Amino acid sequence: MASSDTIPQIPAPWTLTGVTSWTFLCSPLSPKVSFPSGWANANEADTLVDGTFVGGPSGIMIIRYGASPAGPYDELLYIPGRWTDASGQTGFRVTRIYVSSLVSVENGRKNWNIPKHLANFDFTPEGKNTHVRVTVPGYQQPFFDAVLSPVPALFSIPASTGILGQYMKMIQPPLPASPEEQGVVATTSHASVTPVLQGSTRLYTLKYNMHDGKLTNGFDFPAIAPWRLGFQISDGTTEFGLPEFYTV
Repeated sequence: MASSDTIPQIPAPWTLTGVTSWTFLCSPLSPKVSFPSGWANANEADTLVDGTFVGGPSGIMIIRYGASPAGPYDELLYIPGRWTDASGQTGFRVTRIYVSSLVSVENGRKNWNIPKHLANFDFTPEGKNTHVRVTVPGYQQPFFDAVLSPVPALFSIPASTGILGQYMKMIQPPLPASPEEQGVVATTSHASVTPVLQGSTRLYTLKYNMHDGKLTNGFDFPAIAPWRLGFQISDGTTEFGLPEFYTV
């Protein structure tokens, strides 16, 4: 059931437009600290720990893609920090990620080894705020429930991750399949890619229903405490280029 003939195959590169994203950092993890509960899908944790964890910036992103080769879709992801693998490459790694599109699930895994799974997203305007709820298919209780609020400002400023160059590289190990989930296919090689996100940025705050001071209960998404102040990029464009596949 993992792959389906009804899911179109859309190879890289991808250009995604009409992007609105929110980024909230967490306190950096030490290389010697255990990962938070829920940092990865239980079926994928053994492969996603591949290499040497070196720490660095960590955080979550909430993203809405207005248009992409896979159509419009929403996304929620967690990055614990940076790894160095046996090839000597160092980069960030997405270890937990949900999207609202099966096309994005399967193609994201095949194109870049991004461990995508399907979820339902609800974005509800509440005045100037946005209430975000994310649920696992078949369940009504959201595992992610947060309110995003703009910080009053007179202007936004243009920004691009392109100025950071190869520092933004992602290195993703091969993934196992999940026979119970459509689109959750296996991959066989390591992959690296350096995505570029650009748009207009402004400050935002994050308010969430706490689980013992954490963002979630640590099952479907990591039990972390993101900083309450982050930033939004709007009217954005994301470039996900051709991956480099390699073995270690």
